Amino acid sequence: MRTAILLTMLLAACSNEDLSDAGVGTDGGPARDGGAAADAGGEDGATPDDAGAPVDGGDTDAGAIDAGPGCGPQTTRLRVTNRCAEPFWIGHSDNLAIPEDARVDPGTCFDVAVPDERLEATRIWPRTGCDASGRECQTGQSVAPCPTGGCSPPFESKFEATWADPTTCPPSGGDATCVTWYNASQVDGYTLPFTIVPSAEGDGCVTSDCSMLSLAQCPAAEDLSQGGLYPELSAVDLRVQDGADTIACLAPCKMLTYPAPWGLGIPETDPRALPFCCPTPPISPEQCTAGPVATSDYVTRLQTMCPSVYSYAYDDADGLHTCPAPTQFEVVFCP
Repeated sequence: MRTAILLTMLLAACSNEDLSDAGVGTDGGPARDGGAAADAGGEDGATPDDAGAPVDGGDTDAGAIDAGPGCGPQTTRLRVTNRCAEPFWIGHSDNLAIPEDARVDPGTCFDVAVPDERLEATRIWPRTGCDASGRECQTGQSVAPCPTGGCSPPFESKFEATWADPTTCPPSGGDATCVTWYNASQVDGYTLPFTIVPSAEGDGCVTSDCSMLSLAQCPAAEDLSQGGLYPELSAVDLRVQDGADTIACLAPCKMLTYPAPWGLGIPETDPRALPFCCPTPPISPEQCTAGPVATSDYVTRLQTMCPSVYSYAYDDADGLHTCPAPTQFEVVFCP
């Protein structure tokens, strides 16, 4: 029943084309996931330096979230934690006030100042392999300002949310506007493993555990031929490589449609790409789920490694989660 309700709200939200690719809708419900990061806003909208700060050390208060060594109690509704071996910089939608040079060093955290009000269609992701200013990144610069070689596809591991207002909503319950909707979108691809941990779990508010996400599992010979209809697509390499290193994995839709040198540059409306991208219209949610994308190696492997995220556009039963308005989240990369 819950899945049916969520899907009904999902379809209603899809009527808003401008926000449908941002992961959440204007009516409090979700929208079809699967858009490029550029649709959620660019990094050049980042504003004040006091929007958030790396957290290092500090005592733990009773009842507070503590991310462990290098981090004190969480001070905002969203914490980004780095347990990777290397630093990363936070990419984000332009409705989040995060400094452009927001660097998170290994073993530290960054508390993002999500305001205590309703905030729609937010998104964060890691930028890796960057220079000292957080630019010229190996991954994560999928929106302007782009690196010298041009923007990369939006293949980053992402956290997306529409936040309810904790000052006007009840601690639990309420209508759709009093629910914080969140998802982890791998519809375009993935980079770093991660977990998303809400401050209190229950009903649809659950941890998304993608700690087993591995670039080694990215298909190197994905069959996108649709049963041999397009034999030239029978063994497509979804890996994004820098020399001998795999730095990202592209989802089938993005590999088919993104321009060279990253992808094959096939139009989304081309029959070779249509059932993998599932634009609506003409592809309905039911047609998408019954089509080749849901049984692709990319989706099958991703659902095994990371069972509670969006792995294709209408993967709502797995990918969409709802939490009470006061919920805090910690997003841990390389847990």
